[in-house]
Amino acid sequence: MVTEEHVYGPFPLCHLDLHFNNMLVDEDFNITAILDWSNIQTVPMERFASNPESIAPPAAPQEFKQAVFDFRDIFVDALAKIEGESGASSSDGGIPLSRLFASPLSEVLFRCTCSPARRAIFDAQLTLSLTYGKDAKWEDFKRFFNDRLA
Repeated sequence: MVTEEHVYGPFPLCHLDLHFNNMLVDEDFNITAILDWSNIQTVPMERFASNPESIAPPAAPQEFKQAVFDFRDIFVDALAKIEGESGASSSDGGIPLSRLFASPLSEVLFRCTCSPARRAIFDAQLTLSLTYGKDAKWEDFKRFFNDRLA
């Protein structure tokens, strides 16, 4: 659900291809440069709670997916601990990053902001049930929007 308070931003710039091959580091592993700025865009702040390493590829074997989920759970637990130690809370109405990382919203955000346009329909099908519930059907979704465009 989109709430009025988030409609107007902030929408920071996001490097959509940020990984180790696009970083230059010095001998102490300090990042000295970021390469390949050709594919940046503004995104909702929540996009930063989505990490490609925590999203399992749909066609991957179950063992691989489980390893991804186990890694994500370790990361989320460590992040929640840091948030607790730093006094970060959701008392200001925000959602802690650790909770976003552990939610289906993380995958929806990833698919909506990181996937190339050529994968739009595929990613929409993957996130339909995450967005609208397990009973949502792709054919109903298509029919609804086709009727609205007619």
